[in-house]
Amino acid sequence: IVSRGGDLGWERAENFDYLKKSFEFPSFEQANAFIQSVAKRANSLDHHPEWSVSNGGCTVNVTLTSHFADNKVTRLDFDLAEACNDE
Repeated sequence: IVSRGGDLGWERAENFDYLKKSFEFPSFEQANAFIQSVAKRANSLDHHPEWSVSNGGCTVNVTLTSHFADNKVTRLDFDLAEACNDE
């Protein structure tokens, strides 16, 4: 995933506690469509992001970590990061 750029633009904690990235959209509707699309992928992985919106709902702030792995980044987080980037 990393070698093909699937984590492009994601901030990684030095100790791999999380991956973070903000996605900016021209409209609230486009941001919401992104959230809905990523939610489908997250459900299929049974691995869900922590996210919030800002900037009038046009920016989606995503944090990925694996609570089952003592809040460390796992392959599931990289899979979901790549899915977010692909949207």
